[in-house]
Amino acid sequence: MRNFDFTDEDLLAFIGSMDENQALKELLEQSDSADVLRQAVEFVRNFDSFPAEAEGVMTEFLDDICPEQCEGCCGNIPWSEMAEAISNGGYCGHCQHRMEAE
Repeated sequence: MRNFDFTDEDLLAFIGSMDENQALKELLEQSDSADVLRQAVEFVRNFDSFPAEAEGVMTEFLDDICPEQCEGCCGNIPWSEMAEAISNGGYCGHCQHRMEAE
């Protein structure tokens, strides 16, 4: 299981916007821990911090849905591109753009 820095502003922005992206919202709702995850998303949105008691559940959820690296270049995917990467099969913005141009 990966470690996520729940003080990272980009990660908090990603978590806070999870229910605004239809694909992520569906993944969140399908989770066995949907109630805790929804509460954590709402907490982040309201307080710009993450509730410590939900870290384990969110870590497991993110570990399940977030690619560890880009499928194209094997680089890290920034949190600002993660929602798209989850939807497109695990590609960073650069690789996705390159594939679309081909």
